[in-house]
Amino acid sequence: MKESDKNDINTKTESKINEENLFFKTKIINNNNVFLLDLEIKENKLIMRVTDTDAIGNGLYKSEWSKEDLDKIFPYFKSFDNINEIFKKIKFFIIEKKYSLEFDENITKLKITFDSIIFDQKTKIILELNKEEMSDKDIINQLCEKVKLLNINLSQNNSKVKNNLDSNIILNEDEYNMISDQIEEKTKHKIVRWEKIFTASSDGDSAESFHSKCDGIENTVVLVKTKKYKRFGGFTKNKWNHNNGGFSNDSKAFLFSLNTMDIFNRNDNGCEMQGNKAFGPWFGGGPDFQIANNCFKVNSVHNKKCYNYPQNSSYPLAESSSFLVKEYEVYKIIFEQKTK
Repeated sequence: MKESDKNDINTKTESKINEENLFFKTKIINNNNVFLLDLEIKENKLIMRVTDTDAIGNGLYKSEWSKEDLDKIFPYFKSFDNINEIFKKIKFFIIEKKYSLEFDENITKLKITFDSIIFDQKTKIILELNKEEMSDKDIINQLCEKVKLLNINLSQNNSKVKNNLDSNIILNEDEYNMISDQIEEKTKHKIVRWEKIFTASSDGDSAESFHSKCDGIENTVVLVKTKKYKRFGGFTKNKWNHNNGGFSNDSKAFLFSLNTMDIFNRNDNGCEMQGNKAFGPWFGGGPDFQIANNCFKVNSVHNKKCYNYPQNSSYPLAESSSFLVKEYEVYKIIFEQKTK
């Protein structure tokens, strides 16, 4: 056989591999948040895209690797004959839910870690994706998926609709009930409904926006979601007041984590909350958590152990001592009126 004939056979074989329909699309869950994941082979490269369905017009992470790139990232990939086999292996990890997602501090990179067993040893395979600008087509697809998810949530959570709770942070009835039950236990009043009075994404993320909507209103729940998908908040009976500038005592106040489903009670130090025109919601003297002015771009603060709502674990609410807010909401709690 001529050398040219051999080369022609090799070319045809490679072309056949490339023409296989190696495209995989699914939804993945991380910390109760939904992401779209696309995996495909194109021009002998493995391409992975992960899109945050909750960050409309933003939140696309993408990287592509050749077989040589993947061999360098993890030597185990050298045992595969071609990149198509690697595609199928990663697809298996995703289907079997053997993965975790982690953002870097600036939310510019996304690390996806796959758990594997190689030669009877537990091993982690780590791929890093970079944040990219979204095309109009990407945004349209993202919006369509978001609408589908909202319709599913509405059908599955009738109690939230009944209670007029349109939250982007509370995900299910159990989370709603955990907070509501604690409020009713502390106040000895039955809740009629939660009434939304502020949403940072629509009303503005400045301290001024928060105070213009929330000052002078008592019995409020603050819900926070960070850009690393920690979800938490607090309840206070006291009224928010941008002119106060000092701490106030609130025997009914408490904090909570939605990620861990924990309630954090006060220690009676008298610094349960503070109204301050330079900041949004402020709980505890640590501060236990304090939402910054322009919190989508400026770091907010979380005390490691909590000062007024003490905990044994480190950073029981947010991911660290400073965090960026993805969304926060404030609700006024409407109680049943007692008849004389």
